[in-house]
Amino acid sequence: MESRPSYRDKYTIIIPAAGLGKRMKIYGPKSLVKINDNHTILSNQIEIINSCFRHCEIIVVGGYQYEKLESDAKNVKFVYNPDYENTNVLHSIGIGLKKSKTNKVLVIYGDLVF
Repeated sequence: MESRPSYRDKYTIIIPAAGLGKRMKIYGPKSLVKINDNHTILSNQIEIINSCFRHCEIIVVGGYQYEKLESDAKNVKFVYNPDYENTNVLHSIGIGLKKSKTNKVLVIYGDLVF
C-alpha cells in the first residue's frame, strides 16, 4: 500500500502566467494559446503535471485577463499579480512562493509547451 507523502515530500509547482503576450501579438494570456483542439498550453501543462506529480500543489499566478486563466483549469490555486504590468516574472514567482504550502518548489513558465 502506498503511503501519503508527508509535508516535506510534497511539491508546489508555480506557473507564472501574468504577461500580456505583446511580443507574440496575441494580446492575451500566452498560456491560453490553443495547441490543439482540446488543450491550451496551460491545460496541457496541468494535465502533464498531474500525471507526473501525483501529490503536488499547483499555483498559477495570473495578471492580464486573470479571470480567463481560472476557467481553464481545475484543482489549481490561482493567485493574482496586481502589478503585472510594472514587474517581471520574478515578482509573480514571489507571489506564488508566498502562497505555497510546501518547501519544495518547481517553476514552469506558463508559455512553455511540452
